Amino acid sequence: MFSHAISKIIVAIVIAVIVVIAIVAAVAVVMRPPTPSPTPATPTSPISPSPTPITPIVIKWGVTPPGTYGYKISGIVMEYIRKELPDWIKITITTYPGSMEAAKAAVVTGEINMAYIADIAVDRMIKRLYPFAPPFKAEKILTHSLHFYTVDGFFVVSKDKADKYKCWKDLSGKPIAFYTSTSTWWYSCKYVWDDLLGYGFNHVEVGPKAIGDALMSGAIEGAAVYLLGNRIPPPWFTEFEVKIPLEVVNPSPEEINIMKAAGLKLSRVDPKYAFTQKVSASEIYTFPSYYGYYATTDIPEEAIYLMVKALEKHVREIAEIEPGFSVLAEDFVGYYVGAINAFPDIPVHPGLAKFLKEKGVWNPNWKIAS
Repeated sequence: MFSHAISKIIVAIVIAVIVVIAIVAAVAVVMRPPTPSPTPATPTSPISPSPTPITPIVIKWGVTPPGTYGYKISGIVMEYIRKELPDWIKITITTYPGSMEAAKAAVVTGEINMAYIADIAVDRMIKRLYPFAPPFKAEKILTHSLHFYTVDGFFVVSKDKADKYKCWKDLSGKPIAFYTSTSTWWYSCKYVWDDLLGYGFNHVEVGPKAIGDALMSGAIEGAAVYLLGNRIPPPWFTEFEVKIPLEVVNPSPEEINIMKAAGLKLSRVDPKYAFTQKVSASEIYTFPSYYGYYATTDIPEEAIYLMVKALEKHVREIAEIEPGFSVLAEDFVGYYVGAINAFPDIPVHPGLAKFLKEKGVWNPNWKIAS
């Protein structure tokens, strides 16, 4: 009896041991980490080569001194253009006594590579005309590049003589103040008056501020005056315009056709932009001279292209600050076309050519600088 009880106890112990072993085994199976599936091999791709670093370039603008319109607008434009340019393009400004000196610094000494100047001066440089006639020698050339605004010319006479002068031909050979001799504006007037129309160029040097007195005294019969961007009269004109009754002398249809045939894009301007007093003419016909920065060919194509694009992007903002840019803002692309057509002998910088080709306005008769 006692032995039978012992046997039962042993059996119970064995069963308990078996159960414990089974539980431990089951737990081990559950806790065992799964065998990881083999990771498919990721195909390797060749390493993209790093972009070729662009050589940094410093674009050196040369402009007229502080206090001049050129200096003023250069600072405004530079502020906007710099926002859009990549880090590899830097712009600096150097001042010169005049635009002619800036141009010479670009093409002779190479101190700068963009000169603030008018189209007529660059054209005379290319054609080796005074003040760029021999022995003047240029190592480089300037090109159509970054145009800003126009100086738009017209003619006035005193009101008491208006009946004598119905068109520009009536003023041929008469004593006229064509601004200041040898200035770029003076050369623009001479080009239109003498070279295009063939009229007698009888310039009387009186100085801009003395033009009003010279008209009143009869020392001159007329005066060539202008607006900046067909909007802003120069202070010297306003000073005598408010005191002296004046009248506008507009070109005849024949004279207009001659200038248009030569590539000049004439404008018709409301007299309110020029005069504080009432004049008989309902509109003023003006002829343009294009001012801006003309670049040498050692500036890369992409640099000029990016500057033109940046100016296009911000031109309306600039015109709100400086009304002289109004013409450019109204028709940016057409403005550049007009600038090149006015003086097509001046070659076009490859960067500007790229821009105009993208706009679909490139003329195959124009020259690309090399």
